[in-house]
Amino acid sequence: MATRIIGEKGALFTAGKNYSLFRPCYPSSLFDAIHSFGSFNQPKLAVDIGCGTGQVSNILAESFTTVIAVDPSSSQIEAAKSKSQKDNVQYFITAGENLHMVDDNSVDLVTIAQTMHWLEQDLIWKECDRVLKPGGVIAIWGYTLPFVSGNDLQSQDILDYHNWLWNNGFWDDKRKLLDDKYSHLNLPYKNHKEMDFIMHKETSLDGLFGYLGTFSSYRTY
Repeated sequence: MATRIIGEKGALFTAGKNYSLFRPCYPSSLFDAIHSFGSFNQPKLAVDIGCGTGQVSNILAESFTTVIAVDPSSSQIEAAKSKSQKDNVQYFITAGENLHMVDDNSVDLVTIAQTMHWLEQDLIWKECDRVLKPGGVIAIWGYTLPFVSGNDLQSQDILDYHNWLWNNGFWDDKRKLLDDKYSHLNLPYKNHKEMDFIMHKETSLDGLFGYLGTFSSYRTY
């Protein structure tokens, strides 16, 4: 699965435990790239928007003094809290466009992983501008459809399933932004960098079906 880094919602994401079980993990090279792009000084504060089950939040907690993790889904936050072993992560149930718990000019890094297509762009840029320190970094990334290594037929089956969900109206129109690898974001920032990464996950057929079952379109269906 390719990722790209660019410098009613809660109801769609209720299966927090399944997200944790079946979704892939992000490569360490992605986080290395984020750190290379910014000059993070103590005290380090990161905000993880659309934190889900806390996958990114817990990784950030290893290098940031404090991580504020937000998600509109109570199920996702509950799953994140149940698996988190980091004392420096604070979880909040709220939309990413409303970081009411974060002070102005206080944040070194904002991460938006697999979430940007659900956010209102004008509002999220304003909120990021408010909370970020001068020179702060926004890292945005997402992954599209998986493919099965060495099995073109199964990969085509996944694509056909995705297209069937599209054609029958089960995907939200906002999904198109992700499928386009966020290439049509209305970024207000001139200084940005784009990178591609590959994610690998070994799984069983049941694991693949479990992953497909975490699609918001599957739950709509």
